[in-house]
Amino acid sequence: MIGGWQGKAVLWLEWAVLFVLLPVIAWLDLIHASKFLIFAVPFVYTLIVARLTRLSPPPERPQPPRFRQVWLLRLALCAPAITLLTWWLMPESFLGFPRSSFDWWLVVMALYPFLSALPQEFMYRRFYFARYERIFGSGPVLFWSSVLAFSGLHLMYDHWMSLLLTLIAGYFFTQTYQRTGRLLDAWWEHALYGNLVFTVGLGRYFYEAVTR
Repeated sequence: MIGGWQGKAVLWLEWAVLFVLLPVIAWLDLIHASKFLIFAVPFVYTLIVARLTRLSPPPERPQPPRFRQVWLLRLALCAPAITLLTWWLMPESFLGFPRSSFDWWLVVMALYPFLSALPQEFMYRRFYFARYERIFGSGPVLFWSSVLAFSGLHLMYDHWMSLLLTLIAGYFFTQTYQRTGRLLDAWWEHALYGNLVFTVGLGRYFYEAVTR
């Protein structure tokens, strides 16, 4: 195992490739492949590294049930607001996905939590916090770098709305993970918001097939 400044240099290089270079390459379309595959490669890498290094998540916080109520209340307030704003500002897109392709919408509702939300939460929360605390510390720099990296992933969709929504969502999910230490909470919060976004008509900013 590499220690000292050499170990930190390796971590900085790894971080730059995974969370800066690859999203920029996807944004510039320098790799002609689906967005899903471009994300899948670094995700598999993080799984392998976590396995080989026996990467341990931070300990669970002592009051996860209380904060679970907080993010559930936040979702209960945000969900109607997102729905109403979409209906008001983009009426032509409102409920467009389930209305135009109900069967495919059901597939996305079932698979999105497992094929998208869970891998992203593992990579940008559990792996990120356990792996990069050594270079960012355990304070606000680690927190905000995770938020910004998560939003930066969505550069590949080449729209300011994708970046704005994921910046806000990334703050929510990172706060939930940091407060509870539980991947499960961040995952379900991500999955519920994601399914809501696809349902109300904002999915075109996050999924190639919906934008066509």
